[in-house]
Amino acid sequence: MSTIAQVIGNLTADPHMGNNKKTGEFWLQFTVASNVNDKKQPMGHPYEATFISVIISGATAEPYADILHKGSLVTVSGELVTKKYVGSDNMTHHSLQMLDAAVRAWPPRRTTPQQGTYTPQDQPSWTPSENAPF
Repeated sequence: MSTIAQVIGNLTADPHMGNNKKTGEFWLQFTVASNVNDKKQPMGHPYEATFISVIISGATAEPYADILHKGSLVTVSGELVTKKYVGSDNMTHHSLQMLDAAVRAWPPRRTTPQQGTYTPQDQPSWTPSENAPF
């Protein structure tokens, strides 16, 4: 059983990019921070953030390398998986990952002359890869 999720959030840093050494396929990895609204928290209490590592690859990833930057607002959709790892503190940790996600980049709320402007033509079209979970 898999968990399909859609997450809206901001990139925590500029994306990391590279090529698969075996296949030569281009990949892009970034982390999305999404605020969780817990209605049980008292008013004025800060939101809790969830961090999800997103990896996209192939032709889907290449156009986003120039568009996504730290702070970019994105919607990502795909299969959500939990990974376990042992940290340097010898404790077991868990992380959330979304592999071969569908990505939608949103225009910045404000633009300055230094940032340039965003036009809808800048949005790459998405086509599902063979590994897409849906």
